[in-house]
Amino acid sequence: TEYHKVKHMRDKSKFFNLPIIRGVVNFVESMIIGYKALMYSAEVSGMEDVEAENMNKFEKWLTDKFGDKLMNFIAVLGSFLGVALAAALFLYFPILVFNKANEWSGGNITAYQGLIEGVIKIIIFVAYMAIVGNMKDIKRLFMYHGAEHKSIACYEAGLPLTVENVRPQRRLHPRCGTSFLFLVVFISIIIGSFISWDNPAIRMLLKLLLIPVVVGISYELIKLAGRSDGIFTRIISAPGM
Repeated sequence: TEYHKVKHMRDKSKFFNLPIIRGVVNFVESMIIGYKALMYSAEVSGMEDVEAENMNKFEKWLTDKFGDKLMNFIAVLGSFLGVALAAALFLYFPILVFNKANEWSGGNITAYQGLIEGVIKIIIFVAYMAIVGNMKDIKRLFMYHGAEHKSIACYEAGLPLTVENVRPQRRLHPRCGTSFLFLVVFISIIIGSFISWDNPAIRMLLKLLLIPVVVGISYELIKLAGRSDGIFTRIISAPGM
């Protein structure tokens, strides 16, 4: 068994442990660690060997010529395209839809721009989750994720991690990544309501620049929801749950 030691930025400076800042740092670290884990998992599972059997001559030539550099390039390109698609769907597309709807209404809905864009984001997010959730492999992945929640609940209850103890635990958890994403959407709606520029490009750029603030606030809220069971934390956790 091979072990990989993770060096956290928060251990290097107290600055990275400050509220809001720690949320941004943890988010970036999670993305990096998750990416490295996926690449390592693909390598260990032998996927590359299986794919080699199905390669055509050109693909084999590329692999022999560039080797791991090609795989790394493809992985980086895939990550970049994924981020670009997310930015287009959740930042630029809602702005374009609102601008078109505002034209049709003769400018009567200008005051509700932030709210309308936020509702569009929520619709896109929920629709995406519903669509991919019906895919066989993703549905199975979600089932494993639910089992993970049960295991965490069992651990937090101070019980031994056995199947008998894990099975009766709750499938839902307030610190779930889905809850975090919902919070990100809602916080972005609130912060986006203060952006008054109508130009789509400027509006999108400002929202991109404010992503660290949105992530930092969302992190603090979900951290609060994980350690408190009050009315406020139940309300902010409800959509994700």
